[in-house]
Formats: sequence, structure tokens, C-alpha cells
Amino acid sequence: MLYVRKAEHFKRLWLFQIAADLAAVAASYYTTYFMRLHSEWGEAFFTLLNRTFGFRETGDLGEDLEVFYFTSAPRIILLITATLIVLYALAGLYPGRRFLKPRLDSWSIAVANAEALTIFFGYFYLRRNIFHPRSFFILVLFLNAFYTVLFRSLIENLLRRIRRKWGVDRVPALLFGTGEAAESIRAFIENYRPHGIHIAVQMPYDPAVPFAQQFPALEKALTEHDVNMLISAVPTLPLEQIMEILTMTDRRIVSVKILSNNLSVIPMRARQPTDFFKGIPLVHFESPPPGEKYGEPWRVVSIVTGWLALLLLAPVMAAIALTIRLTSRGPAIFSQERIGAKGKHFTMYKFRTMYDQADELR
Repeated sequence: MLYVRKAEHFKRLWLFQIAADLAAVAASYYTTYFMRLHSEWGEAFFTLLNRTFGFRETGDLGEDLEVFYFTSAPRIILLITATLIVLYALAGLYPGRRFLKPRLDSWSIAVANAEALTIFFGYFYLRRNIFHPRSFFILVLFLNAFYTVLFRSLIENLLRRIRRKWGVDRVPALLFGTGEAAESIRAFIENYRPHGIHIAVQMPYDPAVPFAQQFPALEKALTEHDVNMLISAVPTLPLEQIMEILTMTDRRIVSVKILSNNLSVIPMRARQPTDFFKGIPLVHFESPPPGEKYGEPWRVVSIVTGWLALLLLAPVMAAIALTIRLTSRGPAIFSQERIGAKGKHFTMYKFRTMYDQADELR
């Protein structure tokens, strides 16, 4: 595989967000600790809160809980943080450089904290745990939603200052395209420099010249200018040519953003968040890690996990297959050829959820 050394930049941008999330949990935990156990007005507030929600504990919690929550603080903070990291990741709150425009993540953060609270309360209920005061965790996760938004904003401002002052974490990009949409993207990046991205070179697109003649020059420009990202701003580019760009950037370990009307199905039907410029989706495709040294171990893990899941779910899958056979004509399993990683074709199998031969009828 061809690998071209790229300009230095932070390859794991999400680590900064995780650091902010950890700091937010620690701040919310100690804020709650001092409010609940070391302030009279906090004690009165918690008494009101407990009576409102019908919890048992009111007033002073005693010395045992105070000592426990002080000595166990690191363990509890790490447990809460680990739970939230999983929920944040599922909510897409570690996007790296996927988006150029800032996102309003406050609602997703609040929902994730509410889900974490539900998980902890479910654990307390199943274990019949009456040691931990419920109101303590309510306030920790309530405050954490605000602290997380604040700390993430602070870390992003800090990164922005570091990039401007020391010139680190720079992501040179090649902008491919001309016209209103391309200029809109260029102006936005030049004004805001999102995540250290800047336009190092722009290559025009000429609709009168066949794409096959422009493609070699595009590939050559990626190498000559040593860019980390390609931004294709040609809204009318056909899917076949988009696939050529994706294959080429995949080979050269370059992230790519594609502005195209032909990819509107991704945000509209697949519900995948994307940037929009001039009403056209700008879809991000991350570059794979260089080399294959991490590929094989993950492939082994995937295969082993897949076979274990298949064995465990075999009875359920057999029942589903039998139900399909009894309630409609045709086979229980539908198969179709798809394109997978690195453009390789494979046969996909799924339970049939439509009429038999529906794909041929279409």
C-alpha cells in the first residue's frame, strides 16, 4: 500500500474531548460532594430534593458516607466517566474532524447524562442498594451536563489558541472544484480554520473536460502538496467518479469530504449528521490508518466475536426463519452482492422482510 508522509497533526483529536469529559465529571462530583456534605444550604437543598422525589435520605448523611465519598472519589469518577464515554461515543460526540461547522451538542450531552443516571438507578434497584443517596447522583449528572459543555468549549478554545500561536495541528487541504459552493467552503475555512484545517491549494474543475483527464492531475496534486485532506466541491459529480476519488484517497491515506447532491441519501435517509453548504451535504470519509499491522488483530477479533454471536443467537435466528417461512412464500434468507472494504465484493445474507423476488420486480 502506498503511504505518503503527511504534515504533523493531532491524529486522535478525541483524546482532548475525553480529557474535558473526565475533568467535567470530576468537577461535578466534587461540587456535589461539598454541597451535600459541607454546606448548610446544600443540606437544606438536598432535603427538599429528597422529599420532592420521595427518596428516603434527608438531612445529615453521617460521617461514614462522607468518608466513603471522599476516599472512593477516583473510582466513582472513573466509573461515571467510562459509562459516559460509551454513551457519548454512541451519540457521535467524538467526531474528530468530521464536521467543519460547529455542532450544538448540548442536547445530546444532556440525553447521555440522563441515560447514565437511568443505568445507575437500574443498578441500585437490581442490587437493592440503599447505601448510596439517589439525590447525590442526580445532582452529579445534572451538573455534569453543564460542566461538559463548558469544558469542551474551553478545550476547543485552547486548541485554537495553540494552533494560532505555535502553528501545530495544521491540516492542509486540497479544495477540488470551482463555483459558488466551492467558494463558500473556502471562505468558511479561511475565516474559522476549523480543527486546524486550511486550504493549501485549490484545483479547478472544468465540466467541459472529461473527468478521466482531470483525475491524474488531482492525484498528482495530492502528492506534490503533501495534504492531509481532500475536499471535493463538485455537486454534480456522478457516483462512479466519487468512488474513484474515494478509492484513490483511501490508497493515499487522505481523509476526504465530498460535496454532492448524489449523497443526500446519507443525511436524509440514513440520518447521518453532515455539514451543509448551499443546501448540499458535505459528507466526510475518514482515511484508514497506514499499513496493515492493526488490521489483522481486529479482523481476528471480529471473526471470533461474530461466530460467538452467531452460536448464541442461533435458536432465536432459527425461530425467526421459521416464522418467515410459515407466514409468507419464498425463502427465509435473502442474499445480495454488495461492495465491502477496499472495494471487494461479498455476498450479504439477511432475513427476508419483503415479498419473494421483490428486487427483481423493482
